[in-house]
Amino acid sequence: MPGEAGGDVMAGSVVGTWRLKRWEARDADGRVVDPLGANAVGYLSYTPGGHMSVSMMRAERAAFAGDDLLGGTPEEKAAAAESYITYCGRYEVRDGTVIHHVELRARCKTSQT
Repeated sequence: MPGEAGGDVMAGSVVGTWRLKRWEARDADGRVVDPLGANAVGYLSYTPGGHMSVSMMRAERAAFAGDDLLGGTPEEKAAAAESYITYCGRYEVRDGTVIHHVELRARCKTSQT
C-alpha cells in the first residue's frame, strides 16, 4: 500500500527531517533548471508511519509590506505564489526510490519521485 514506509530496507534511512541542499528540475529539452533559484531553501520530512511533507522557497523571497497574514497586494501575492512550493501526503520506498503520493499541494504534480 502506498505510504507503507517499512516495506523496504531503505525506508528507515529516510525517516527524519532533511534540509534542502539543492533542488533542480529538467526542462522539456532535458536541460537542468533551478525553478526557485540556485540557492533555494526548504525542508523535507518523512515519518515512520509513511507521511511526508515538503516546503521549498526562493531564498531571496520578499516579505509583504503589511503585517496582515492574509493580506498583501495582488503583486505581492503573485510573487509569493511563484516563489514557494509546498506539498504533503504519503510516501513509499520502492526498489531504492522514494515515491511521494501527494494529497495536499500548492503548485506541484500529484506524484513525485
